[in-house]
Amino acid sequence: MKINDKKLLKGGSLAGTYLINTSEGEYVRKEISLKTNREYGYQRWYSQLKRLQRYEVLFPDLFPRVLRFGEEGGNAYFDIEYFPEALNCFDYLKNYAKEDTIKRIFDLIVEGMNLLHSVKIQSCADSIRLYHREEITQKLEDCWGNRAFKEYALTSTVDFQGHKVPSLYSMLTEYEEFGARCYHELPQVEESYTHGNITLENILYCPQTNKVVFIDPYEENIIDNKYNEYSQLLQSCSSHYEIFNEASPENYDNLSIPRGIQIFNDLFTTFLKDHLSPEELKVVRYFEASQFVRMLPFKIKVAPLKAFLFYGVASFLVHNLLSDSSEK
Repeated sequence: MKINDKKLLKGGSLAGTYLINTSEGEYVRKEISLKTNREYGYQRWYSQLKRLQRYEVLFPDLFPRVLRFGEEGGNAYFDIEYFPEALNCFDYLKNYAKEDTIKRIFDLIVEGMNLLHSVKIQSCADSIRLYHREEITQKLEDCWGNRAFKEYALTSTVDFQGHKVPSLYSMLTEYEEFGARCYHELPQVEESYTHGNITLENILYCPQTNKVVFIDPYEENIIDNKYNEYSQLLQSCSSHYEIFNEASPENYDNLSIPRGIQIFNDLFTTFLKDHLSPEELKVVRYFEASQFVRMLPFKIKVAPLKAFLFYGVASFLVHNLLSDSSEK
């Protein structure tokens, strides 16, 4: 199949995402080097491919179809179907604030998550210790090769949006004990199928057909459950991952939050309060802060300044979490 045009799309961490145009139609290609950054590149790419293949069978129409995959020019690639009328939900909500449509999008996303979460998997409370070790402590250690970042992270306090807060590293033991205590207090510990990386920019909205498509799923969460899943969506609408990611350093302290994002966040926070107990909400908030730590090794490699920023976000969230808990 002859490629007429290959256009780079945004996103993909260490992978490249492209819109491919051929005489037979268009599709999206995601490719990654087979030689460099294998742990945070190829392994992550491979986990996405395997999850997409399974979910195409288990949850048809909720995820894009895998068309083909292979190796070419030192890169691994897979091709998936393209939705020409779709926008990712972050871009859509950033420019759109009609409440009834946002409510419809929100309901579709919740419906998709509920479908994934309906498949229950036996788990155990002690898994939270492994999660913390691998997704927080290990991710920080993986960044120590950047001397400037290590020096910054090991200070006692960091600045975030004009506030001086304790550095995450200085709260690491307390944060781990808080997460373990809350997780062990859950009435039932179980896992499920999940998207694995369900930020707003990883959900497509197709206005013409009024459907959502979940893209860029990943396999590597250690714990797959609704609490972790909800925290990833909060990372977008409440902690504003995408807005920070797009902002330039001089604007970090004065971010403008689009009304569409605010409306979605209000819907989601109300949903969480209505469907989760106070103990469950604490677990979600524990996971929310962790999302900004898990991404640090990727940011160190591709956008080091963002690593400093997201370390500050994580420190701010953990500080607020522990402070709120001590006051109750």
